[in-house]
Amino acid sequence: MLFNCKFLLESVDKKKTVLFAGIGGISMSAIAQMMLRDGYIVAGYDMKPTAITEKMELMGIEIAYSFEDIVFDNVGLVVYTKALKEDHFILSKAREYGIDCVSRPVILGEIMKKNRRRIGVAGTHGKSTSTGMLSQIFLSDPSLDPTIMIGAQLPFLGDSYRVGKGSDFIFEACEYKDAFLDFCPNIAVVLNVELDHTDYFENIDVMTCSFTKYISKCGKDGVAIVNGDSEHAVKAAEAARGEVGKILYFSKCKPADITAENVNMESGYAEFDAVVMGEFFAHVKLGVPGEFNISNALAVIGTAFVCGLPRESVEKGINAFGGVRRRFERRCVVNGAVIIDDYAHHPDEIKATVSAASAIGKRVIAVFQPHTYTRTRDLFDDIISSFDKCDKVIYADIYSAREDDIYGINSRMLAEKTPDALYLGGFEEIAEYLRGQAREGDIILIMGAGDINNLVI
Repeated sequence: MLFNCKFLLESVDKKKTVLFAGIGGISMSAIAQMMLRDGYIVAGYDMKPTAITEKMELMGIEIAYSFEDIVFDNVGLVVYTKALKEDHFILSKAREYGIDCVSRPVILGEIMKKNRRRIGVAGTHGKSTSTGMLSQIFLSDPSLDPTIMIGAQLPFLGDSYRVGKGSDFIFEACEYKDAFLDFCPNIAVVLNVELDHTDYFENIDVMTCSFTKYISKCGKDGVAIVNGDSEHAVKAAEAARGEVGKILYFSKCKPADITAENVNMESGYAEFDAVVMGEFFAHVKLGVPGEFNISNALAVIGTAFVCGLPRESVEKGINAFGGVRRRFERRCVVNGAVIIDDYAHHPDEIKATVSAASAIGKRVIAVFQPHTYTRTRDLFDDIISSFDKCDKVIYADIYSAREDDIYGINSRMLAEKTPDALYLGGFEEIAEYLRGQAREGDIILIMGAGDINNLVI
């Protein structure tokens, strides 16, 4: 029985069902659809129906929403997310039936092996935006036909994945529980390294070590493209020196292999000249706001340069990129206030999103749903300070995700310590408050990695 052991995709019997535990996740759903396309029998389980699961059901994938409805009789393989604990019902039942189990990153690592150029985008934050930006550049070159796997939906694709016939595989590489160590990039992008996932990484040094291992997976013929402005990203890269063929650094504020010159932020959207190896490479006018996106763009431009893409494709793709779902996504207007939906859940992400909003709006109101009890507990003070530029902060209840409420922490505690903050908890209370507060010129940020995007104002 396999649990993250040696696994070969070719060994899967196409006459038996591949059961995805947590099939409603962005990445899991994409892999499930890829395997369905390749002739496998696919089924799944998730906690509740969503737009993603409904789409897959229309494709003929049977999905159970309670354990009692799962049929194990013809299951030959279980694919599970690493967020599941070993005593989870599906994994326990698989043991009972003698069914092989493999984690999502392992099976994805097998899928990508057939591609000659494998580009992994890693980092504590910015992965989805940068992967999307890079994907649009590749799709702007008519000679390329990449396969894409991203952790959010791309509006220009209408999905979170794309299966191409070319030799390029562009993928988002998540560090949680070292999932990215099951991948096999030969171009490794590291956007930043900051402490996160404190239920798994004991401290920043442990996390940095994991990024070193990730970079080292490129091998002697590979290239790492690393943020020179991120202290721990640089430490990770330097520790991997000798294991990886070449390391290139990008920076928005100091000399590096890839830099930005003539930066203009007057509109809240960056415009600049990208300089690679001391030479002008491309003129960039971003369609996504915030100074932090300069770094994301430089990482992407460095990758395009390494891959030999022409300037025309880089400029066309990066300037046309308008963002991904739930990344500073404009949702609607209420009483003249613009409602922005954003996935930010780490303090650095929150601070960057708030900064981008403050450059555009007259008044910034943030609605924040903390994600997991451990992250809230371990980054408590950092979460509070990340809202410094907000005029008002509203806290929803913590989204528990994979955790139980045993840590003695809650959103009311955050509100008590945050200036100009309220704890309202439930979505209905928050929506009613915002309808009464919203006015012309406001930016209202709806932030969090849970289900806060379901808030209807």
